[in-house]
Amino acid sequence: MKIGILYICTGKYTVFWKDFYLSCEKNFIPEAEKHYFVFTDSPELAFEKENKNIHRIYQENLGWPDNTLMRFDMFSKIQEKFANLDYLFFFNADLVCLEMIKVTDFLPVSNENLVAVLHPGYFSKKRKNFPYETKKLSSASIDTFSGKYYFAGGLNGGKTSFFLQAILEMKKNIDLDKKNGIVAKWHDESHWNKYLEKRTDVKILHPGYLYPEASNIPFEKVILLRDKRKYFSYQAVGKKESGFSINSFKKVKTAIENIGFIQRFLIWQLMKRWINRLSLLRTIYRNDKANAIKSYIKNDYEYAKIKREIDSFKVGNIYDFGGVKLPLSVITADTFLNVLKPAVEKIKYETVEIEKFYAEQQKKYKTLVYWKDNYLDREPDYIGGHIISHGFTYFFKEVNINKNDVVVDLGAAPGDFSAVCIQKEAFKVYAFEPEENSSSNLEGVRTLNENKIEIVRKYCGAETKEPTNTISLDDFVKMNHITKIDFIKSDIEGAEAKALIGAKNILATYRPKLAFCTYHSISDERDIEKAILEGNPNYKIYKQKGVLYAY
Repeated sequence: MKIGILYICTGKYTVFWKDFYLSCEKNFIPEAEKHYFVFTDSPELAFEKENKNIHRIYQENLGWPDNTLMRFDMFSKIQEKFANLDYLFFFNADLVCLEMIKVTDFLPVSNENLVAVLHPGYFSKKRKNFPYETKKLSSASIDTFSGKYYFAGGLNGGKTSFFLQAILEMKKNIDLDKKNGIVAKWHDESHWNKYLEKRTDVKILHPGYLYPEASNIPFEKVILLRDKRKYFSYQAVGKKESGFSINSFKKVKTAIENIGFIQRFLIWQLMKRWINRLSLLRTIYRNDKANAIKSYIKNDYEYAKIKREIDSFKVGNIYDFGGVKLPLSVITADTFLNVLKPAVEKIKYETVEIEKFYAEQQKKYKTLVYWKDNYLDREPDYIGGHIISHGFTYFFKEVNINKNDVVVDLGAAPGDFSAVCIQKEAFKVYAFEPEENSSSNLEGVRTLNENKIEIVRKYCGAETKEPTNTISLDDFVKMNHITKIDFIKSDIEGAEAKALIGAKNILATYRPKLAFCTYHSISDERDIEKAILEGNPNYKIYKQKGVLYAY
């Protein structure tokens, strides 16, 4: 049995490929011969050298909404490659197979030819609430009296000949719409629902096959739909996922252009901010406008409260948190609650004390949301993208800073953690932050903290690769004649395990204390622990909320 898997990961979406592939190989009909057709603009893919069934197809990043709307056009261009496949399925980039999926669970049988998943946001809604395309001129339009189910666009397929027929039909309809200047309400998903409108040969899977990571629905979690807000900026998600039409923006902008320049500029900036945030909240609350507006107002109220507390640490033109000196530009609510306030209050880094501290903060700031111990079962952390706390610190028990420690801060970003280390009397901090635009005012933080922070504008990886501005920690220590490393903290977007592989000599020789984030990928905790113990089997390891400690 041969199964083709269609997968698109252009631009930033390549971050999801590794976890998807590993989980699919392990849990998705393991006995089948699987062929992965990966449409990407990346020059290479993990595992493609080891698995000849991974077929990388160059695909330009078309931007929004064409990356999703034009998927059927992409697939149609390689249709000859599907000739020997028994089944063909499209999987969204941000999916992870959590449970074992058997042939009988998933594949169409007898008179079934296609497979569709009930949308996790609408399985319990009445027909009148389904977000079908209603524009009469669109080829995806469904009238008021048609349609029984609303299917998600993130996972679909079936017997190869039947799904290929669907692909070609939807491509034709989308091309027609584009020619007429029409974009369906929910893009490819709208066309998929139209195609299935009157078909009776569809195997319908429950919403647990597209279980949203930040939701709680009454189905078994079979395939996880990961929360993109954890990987991409809240502002970007708000713009791209909200469904707020471009035409709406154009109408508002046109009206504003009729007034004076200064007024136009100020009003337009305020309107963009308001529309983006409200659009994001409407997405979160599944277009429930009342809850979205309520959350918007509550969140602004809580943010004003926490801003007043932050301002209480202002001394002249800087903010001094018990010796941790920072400019305002680098202080967020998240930074304040996870790094600065615990240091100011000198909490004991024990489980009970940490949980007590965060419980007190949550009581004080009602819209704070924390991650649970189990990453796959965590609470959502997206309330407005405003006040967010991961609910963990970078210190725990024996994993702390001692006087004259030499510290490596991987993913220094604003420099708040580096500054805390200097306040704790560290001798030197090497702050790795390759992106100047994302590091806020790292140079300013260095100046305020006695120049004991050395900024390293490089990525940290398993090996040194000059063309990609990547260096291994072992090479960095050797090249700079560093004689000891006492503490390494890492929050580098899922590259933690690679950084440890490139620090085997450091782990074996100096055995530094480690605080490594484990919330970027479902395999982080396992991969990081493995890399630590391979570097030095004598490490003791603690696992807490979103972070792994070792000493």
